[in-house]
Amino acid sequence: MATVTAFIRTGKRDKEANIRFRSQNGKGKQLFHKSELTIRPDLWDDKRQQYKAKCIIPADKRPRLNMGVIKRKELILSIASVTPDLTSEKLHKLIWNR
Repeated sequence: MATVTAFIRTGKRDKEANIRFRSQNGKGKQLFHKSELTIRPDLWDDKRQQYKAKCIIPADKRPRLNMGVIKRKELILSIASVTPDLTSEKLHKLIWNR
């Protein structure tokens, strides 16, 4: 069973970072995707993979980003389930072509 995890990777806490996704299947193969979704690292909840619950942001930003993360995870899972010999590059191209 494949799983998809959203995470951020940055060295600076005050600049926005792109949300990245890692897909792992049971065989140890990992795929990575860097999305266009961005967030400040100090507002990101690593455990829940969304905005921190107590951060203060405009009302429309929280659901937009959180749903964007959920939809991207679903898209990655659907692509990975039907595409044999998928690589990170192929995944990235397939996401941008949809």
